[in-house]
Amino acid sequence: MDYFNRVRNRISSILFDLLYGLVKYCPWGIGRIFRFCVLKVWLNNIKTSYILEGITIICPENIRVGANTSLNEWVHLNGKGGIEIGNWVAIAHGVSLESDDHGFSALDQHIRLQPHTLGKIVIEDDVWIGCGAKILKGVRIGRGSVIGAGSVVTKDVPPYSVAAGNPCQVIKNRKDADETAGKRN
Repeated sequence: MDYFNRVRNRISSILFDLLYGLVKYCPWGIGRIFRFCVLKVWLNNIKTSYILEGITIICPENIRVGANTSLNEWVHLNGKGGIEIGNWVAIAHGVSLESDDHGFSALDQHIRLQPHTLGKIVIEDDVWIGCGAKILKGVRIGRGSVIGAGSVVTKDVPPYSVAAGNPCQVIKNRKDADETAGKRN
């Protein structure tokens, strides 16, 4: 039985790669509709159609995308460890979400042959991720947060934070910034 499940999963993966490959680079308009249709079959939990061209998706069955979320050009979603993206999330071009990593502790074995470590990525509602950011396995980005362009996020980001850098660090809390702006007006 396990053998048949592996074969079925492999066939499903090949079929996804073929169909998605046909629509991955379709330009605006009709391309978004085609991408949404193909992804809807494999991503049971996709609720947005704002999926621009060139997005790479690995293990679509482990990815959930909320309503009104935008995935811009060249986003890379590696769902091996699971990815959950909330509602009203803005993901800029060139962002990578990597939910798995290579093991490298055994010196007598090639790194490529060592087991992967997995960790689910969770991006809560109303988050903005700037272009070129990298979100690594096991990270949770709290509701209402902003991740600066080019950041490498290796640890959780609390809700309503502005965070940036490599490694990514919290710069300020959005609630504090709102209070300061209100005092100036």
